[in-house]
Amino acid sequence: MFFAILGKMSLAGSFSLVFVYSAEIFPTILRITGLGVCSFASRIGAMSAPHLVELNLIGDSIPFLVIGILTLIAGLLSIVMPETKDKNLPDSLENP
Repeated sequence: MFFAILGKMSLAGSFSLVFVYSAEIFPTILRITGLGVCSFASRIGAMSAPHLVELNLIGDSIPFLVIGILTLIAGLLSIVMPETKDKNLPDSLENP
């Protein structure tokens, strides 16, 4: 029970960080559209996640393997994302 609550709290905190980071990387004229696309992608992922349980019919460890691989890919992609600390938010599409 402790780990379930800890996982839920960590998930809620990570979603907050994702929305803040998403708002910082898009220029002002595309910010709302970018946030909408990011929100759409996260909702699609959230809707498809329960269906991963169906992979249990193929093998008992397949759902865990798929989730682990997706988590690893997300972690590796987060390494290459640009740093936004102490930088001005872009107002246009032009390079600063």
